[in-house]
Amino acid sequence: SSELILMGDHQHNLKIFFKLMKSYPSQYNFREWAVLFSLYQMALRPDISGPTSSFFFYIKEDKEEYFNSFHSSTPESNKVYPFIVGLDHLLKKKDRSVANLYKLLRGLLQVSKKRPVIEEKLSSFLKENYSMIEGDKLLNRFFVKGKSLKQTGERMELAPNLSFLKKPNAGPVNRIETIYGLESRSNQDMELRCNKDLSQFLRSEYSPVANLPDERVYAIKWGKNIFVASNFTPRGLSPLGEGPYFKASSPPNPSSFCLARFKTPKQEREMAVISVADRESAQHLLHLFNDKNSKLENFEGLKKAIEGPRRIILSNPPRVVVEGHRTSKAQLRKILNLQQIPIYHATALGKIWGLYNDSTQSRGIIDQRHRSTIVCQ
Repeated sequence: SSELILMGDHQHNLKIFFKLMKSYPSQYNFREWAVLFSLYQMALRPDISGPTSSFFFYIKEDKEEYFNSFHSSTPESNKVYPFIVGLDHLLKKKDRSVANLYKLLRGLLQVSKKRPVIEEKLSSFLKENYSMIEGDKLLNRFFVKGKSLKQTGERMELAPNLSFLKKPNAGPVNRIETIYGLESRSNQDMELRCNKDLSQFLRSEYSPVANLPDERVYAIKWGKNIFVASNFTPRGLSPLGEGPYFKASSPPNPSSFCLARFKTPKQEREMAVISVADRESAQHLLHLFNDKNSKLENFEGLKKAIEGPRRIILSNPPRVVVEGHRTSKAQLRKILNLQQIPIYHATALGKIWGLYNDSTQSRGIIDQRHRSTIVCQ
């Protein structure tokens, strides 16, 4: 059977879903597994992957592939659910509905020997928003045990029968599927397709995201099939009034994603890379794929590029931010000579994951700057 790779933020919860996929390998097609995995994120992080969150995904199934991003500029009071509209679009073939797959997920988890638990970051969110949760009967039911909030590691309950999963209102949801190409200076054999226009940085055009909250990133690679996705919810949430969920406005998803294909006489190589957790997440992809120092001939080259020092250029005022402890003095001198603007130091910049595939191997890379996890077999 083809190798399965799952990437996420919490090892225990990721292993539970991994076991489900290995236990029922042929009952559901890859697209259905992608929707089930997304609904699993909704259950695990209702504060980030809730129904009103924006949703970006890339999927490659057999020879079909596409990028899509869903968000809504409509006020949150209008019952608009970009995440659910996106999942409905992802399913494409209507053999099963999103609501049907959620019911299926609950059933699979109920017979699982291990149950999903509350993650540390959700626990922090609950503590920060205790007064809102305490004052809402429904949220109380899911997040309060006795007179105290549920803690990290306690069982996470999945809500039954969520009406917002049925026929979500697609009208006010914006869908973006623009793909940008870029001719790389580092490798002439590389075909690069991205969801953001990386060439804007070559023109010194910067558009940093203002208030950057957490993003939830998750990925599946099964054989040559790939699914990479992220959810984004700004802070300032209020109770949704159904299940353990919250509502908020849904600005465009800030995740940056590139797919690189290399066609050489010896073999074809493919790299799927997602960049989040930075005000200028797309800049990191430009440096990764366009720097002459990036040697992306193989998996080790991609791993070294992801692990290497990062920098971003910001405007108003012009400055460059670098990872000081990862950057050599020679690299700093080179940056100074190129930019001739003030340099600031940061402990860590961004969060980048990569999926690599060639004729001999299929691998995943998670960013050591953050607590993420990868499960494979």
